[in-house]
Amino acid sequence: MAGSERKLSRKQEEAIVGLLSTRSVEEAARACNTPVRLPTRSMRSDTARAVLRDMEHHIDLAIQSTITKMWRRNSFGTPFK
Repeated sequence: MAGSERKLSRKQEEAIVGLLSTRSVEEAARACNTPVRLPTRSMRSDTARAVLRDMEHHIDLAIQSTITKMWRRNSFGTPFK
């Protein structure tokens, strides 16, 4: 996302956040207080799909980093802080 000029509407941004924070399109629509078609339609946009992929990638990296830190601390006997 850095350095790119991706433009999304406020509703598309809400749909992406909803999709990332819920288990289904229906739950995402409820979380955004929109019809189910909005998250579905938003994902037809190349820009929205690219933003969603980038966000998923960053979330995956954060999770992997956290698990690695926890594993290292536990392996070396350092208590969790």
